[in-house]
Amino acid sequence: MKVFVVSDMEGVAGITKWQQVTGGHAMFEEGRRLYTGEINAAVRGAKAAGATEIVVMDCHGAGEGWTFNSLIPEELDPACEYVVQNEWTEYTEFLEQGPDAALFVAMHAMAGTRDGVLAHTVSGSSWSRLRFNGVEIGDRVGQAGIEAEYDRFLRGRNGAARVEVDALGNLTDTLKRELPIQGKQLRLSLDLDVQQVAQQALAGGTGKGAFAVMNVQSGEVLALGSQPSFDPNVFTKPITKKQLDALTSKDLGEPLLNRAIQAGYPTGSTFKLVTATAALESGHITPSTPLSDPGSLTVGGVTFENAGGVAHGVLPLPQALTVSSDVFFYQLGRDMNEKGMPLQLWAHRLGIGRRTGIDLPGEQPGRLPTPRWRNSWYKQKLTDRPWSVGDNINLSVGQGDLLADPLQMAVAYGAIANGGRVLRPRLGLRIEDSTGRALQELDAPTARRIKVSEANRQAILEGLYGAANAPGGTSTPVFEGFPIPVAGKTGTAEHVGKADQSWYVALAPYPNPKYVVAVTDEAGGFGADTAAPMARRILAALLDVKETGLVQGGGAPD
Repeated sequence: MKVFVVSDMEGVAGITKWQQVTGGHAMFEEGRRLYTGEINAAVRGAKAAGATEIVVMDCHGAGEGWTFNSLIPEELDPACEYVVQNEWTEYTEFLEQGPDAALFVAMHAMAGTRDGVLAHTVSGSSWSRLRFNGVEIGDRVGQAGIEAEYDRFLRGRNGAARVEVDALGNLTDTLKRELPIQGKQLRLSLDLDVQQVAQQALAGGTGKGAFAVMNVQSGEVLALGSQPSFDPNVFTKPITKKQLDALTSKDLGEPLLNRAIQAGYPTGSTFKLVTATAALESGHITPSTPLSDPGSLTVGGVTFENAGGVAHGVLPLPQALTVSSDVFFYQLGRDMNEKGMPLQLWAHRLGIGRRTGIDLPGEQPGRLPTPRWRNSWYKQKLTDRPWSVGDNINLSVGQGDLLADPLQMAVAYGAIANGGRVLRPRLGLRIEDSTGRALQELDAPTARRIKVSEANRQAILEGLYGAANAPGGTSTPVFEGFPIPVAGKTGTAEHVGKADQSWYVALAPYPNPKYVVAVTDEAGGFGADTAAPMARRILAALLDVKETGLVQGGGAPD
């Protein structure tokens, strides 16, 4: 089924002209972001209704000295094709191409005002009627998670009978009978053993966290989970307010929040893979460029120190990754605070600050801090200062205003491991009948390609291997005795007034990784203390290594 989603942000002329004159308006950009989210909701509805081809048509406004697109293309659901149209006459021509269905989604702006952006939006609710066509009161449908994404295959169809009765309502004849059709089965990429072990490993932490396990060649997700979790059977009956409050309570850890794809975190030193890629590919360093690490770096009167105050001396990139030299990466962050912002450019290319496109509803893009973002917040008085070089220095080590989740980090590491393919993770593999016979293979989504030189890629992987194996490596003690070579990176994300967050991202087997494991514990401390032992336990299940519990954590500070 081919579907067109037609967008139009109405009444924008005054705002558009004003933003062009003043150099941009943050509320307007936030409006575009919200509107893009509405379009994504319509796209998800179209997919759920069975659409196989989805084209999003964007209104392209223009006037004297200005042009304007209502959507943010890079934040659109990757399942759709994005097309820009200039005139209303082109809408008609567009629709004459013969879609099976079309949906018009409008956002109204209060034109000519400085601060007004949204009056109301019309979302893709029309798709709910199409998606649930034939559903009767009492029928079960997929409303969240994988069941919502593939509801059209799983639900089946009710049976019916047309009967004849007499004046007293007694059955006299059956005129027509339509047998019920059983719903189809969905074969997932999940490995049940790995999923269970990963959940157990995460449960051994401090109570809040998430993990993602992915094949770096195919994008198939082998395990994905969040802690605290909940029993989905609670939704098979009418849910009480008390039950729903417990599932959304912050005090109880918000069990309904899927931290693997919906929670945004600073990632600590696991982000150094991104910084290394940006610095190498933008020509700021080579794999052998030596930088001095005296233990701290002072910029603009602010001193940035290594974890634990350690000084690592002069070292090249691979060694800097191995020992997790903050000062080495602080210098890269400082130097890349320049025109073009190569750190942000490469982070975006690797999937940071954007949805991965996994076949699950509700995924969040996180946040990739940029000068434009912070300066817009400053103009709105939502923060105390504009962008400074210190923001880029903090970003270089995964701190500051960065928000990312385990699946995004798995995708970024996977892209370096597989030679530059930024995969779109997937859970659905094929549709089967009740006997397990394949009825339809679900095509693997097309990966985006980025160009990373082989020498640069190998330098990064060498540094990650050292971090898990070499003397002084931040996770070497954790992986001591593990029979399969692992490359990995610890991360310790600091939170003001809270415990440090533990991160680990692993690639195995080295030097030709097949799998990536990303795991975080919100209050686990150093990366080597909590997340790295969890990653080892998950890798053991993934690679058929006999281990029954978590090893003792510990290693150099990161």
